[in-house]
Amino acid sequence: MHSILLCTHKHNKRILDPANPANYNRYLHRYYITACVEYVCRYFRLCRIEIQDSIYRTYILVIIGLIISVWAQITVQSTFDKYSRIRISRGITGADAARQVLAHGGVRDVSIKSIRGSMTDHYDPRDNTIYLSDVVHDSASTAAIGVAAHEAGQAVQHATHY
Repeated sequence: MHSILLCTHKHNKRILDPANPANYNRYLHRYYITACVEYVCRYFRLCRIEIQDSIYRTYILVIIGLIISVWAQITVQSTFDKYSRIRISRGITGADAARQVLAHGGVRDVSIKSIRGSMTDHYDPRDNTIYLSDVVHDSASTAAIGVAAHEAGQAVQHATHY
């Protein structure tokens, strides 16, 4: 199966002229995108026709991006749920762990606040605040400690200009 770009290459040699880098780079970019889409189509047997219009390539790339992002979200959520069931023997909460990481990093001016929601944890450098979701802020699980330490680590990096 040949793409429209490969056919263009056979009939129009000036596209591949290295003396004209704009056309050459555009050709390479379009060739790689077309080759990737055709490979995915062939591999998953999604289509048996040539993709000639850029709108179809765009739709397929967007669908592939959506599938990857949904898979990533499901993986992160299932891993978080798995480690949320494992309790820390010391009994410290996510907020306590974040405070310890901040103290170890020498950062004193960052506040820690609880927010509603799940997986909404983040560090906001504009107001030097770590926002931990209720599940992380008050929980003594392995997942909560990991998420809180991650957010506190971002605050330490910001404070030390890392």
